[in-house]
Amino acid sequence: MITVVAGGNHSPSPLPFEDYLLIFDGFSSFSESVEALVETRLRLGTIVGEKFGTVPEVGGALAPPIEESREAFDLLLEAVERSGCAAKVTLGLDVAANELFVPGKNLYRIGEAEMKAEDLERYYLALKKDYPLTYIEDPFHEDNHQHFAELAQHLPGISAVGDDLYASNPRRIAEGIRMKAGNGVLLKINQIGTVSEALDAAYLAMGNNFQTHVSLRSNETNDDFIADFAVAIGARQAKLGSPFRGEKTAKYNRLLKIEHEMKAGKV
Repeated sequence: MITVVAGGNHSPSPLPFEDYLLIFDGFSSFSESVEALVETRLRLGTIVGEKFGTVPEVGGALAPPIEESREAFDLLLEAVERSGCAAKVTLGLDVAANELFVPGKNLYRIGEAEMKAEDLERYYLALKKDYPLTYIEDPFHEDNHQHFAELAQHLPGISAVGDDLYASNPRRIAEGIRMKAGNGVLLKINQIGTVSEALDAAYLAMGNNFQTHVSLRSNETNDDFIADFAVAIGARQAKLGSPFRGEKTAKYNRLLKIEHEMKAGKV
């Protein structure tokens, strides 16, 4: 997974959600998917430049001056079409709904509008109907197990993934499994604190048919251990960000080396 457009509270873009993602899931090898994601990200930069001129970047993701998620998805699909891999790439969202939640009202603020959880769920359903959306992360507030469960039920086949919901914490994951809150966990080692605890979280999730998605964090270093960790646990996907930043390129390079070693029978 790669975040290519950035919105939300940490971006100068007025887009409501934090990450707009491309999911490279239809390729026969990791190296092919990396080639496609680099090409697609370059194409997206060209398209955004043609439409808006120079725009800011957030961690390597573009922050265009647009307000509606559909506009962002249209840009992503145009880039995928230009790169020639439309049939092998789908779309994803990291909503970061905690940032949108208005506690006193139990509502979510999207732009100028305030929406109930049920309205927000209908919005996701409409996006799924119109776009190849296969991944939604943190679509609701971190303690809203009920609507996580409903979304997974209403959107079979989509990855409804908890980051803030689970915090890579086995206790919270066990509660989510009991309530059928979504179907996936985003694992961040420093979120829980140790590698052994992160492994406990991964095994608990996978043992209960929850997907595992491994993610780096903001302000990363060039350390590439997370690449080995993702392969070792058999993670469904790795969320690594733009390959045009050194700390993220280090992870891609390590994964490419692991793939080469596996093909050569060295692993």
